Amino acid sequence: MQSLDVKKQFGIFPMPIVVIGTQLETKVNFMTAAWAVQVDHNPPMVGVVLSKDHLTSIHIKKTGWFSLSIPTADHVVATDYVGIHSGNETDKSSVFPIFYSRQKKAPMIEGCALSMECRLVQTLEISSDPFFIGKIETLFAKDQYLTDGKPDFSKMRPLLYCSTDGSYWQVGEHVAKAWSVGREKAVPDKD
Repeated sequence: MQSLDVKKQFGIFPMPIVVIGTQLETKVNFMTAAWAVQVDHNPPMVGVVLSKDHLTSIHIKKTGWFSLSIPTADHVVATDYVGIHSGNETDKSSVFPIFYSRQKKAPMIEGCALSMECRLVQTLEISSDPFFIGKIETLFAKDQYLTDGKPDFSKMRPLLYCSTDGSYWQVGEHVAKAWSVGREKAVPDKD
């Protein structure tokens, strides 16, 4: 194996791309992020790390709500646009068609593969930037992205980000059933 420079090659990749939606009073804002992760499944929680200076961070801290929408490859231009323009300087409220849950706490993106409305439950400081942990209060998916009532990633084509080449990618082909394929593996004896 070759040793790599961790400062130049760091990354767990691919990373899922999410578009974070916030609203403070009447100000709707969206931003693209690749630092999102599932934190727990019961209750369902997700986390995102953002710069403390982002308008999105300020909105989350003030309102306690945000949304995460999973864009498809069809949304790549709009997704990139909201990621490179600051909400402090650009009104991004009309970049995507939006919808709300009954709670109307955070804008979500119509047409994305999945959209989730999240209530902030904890904020951790990571190198002075916030790691927001949100409980998923509502989850939406378009019928075209479901199979038997469950999200079907082969239909979604969610965007992925590769930090080593700065490119967007999409999910490839199915390889095997997780937590199953290894059950029959014979482990060699250590003599």
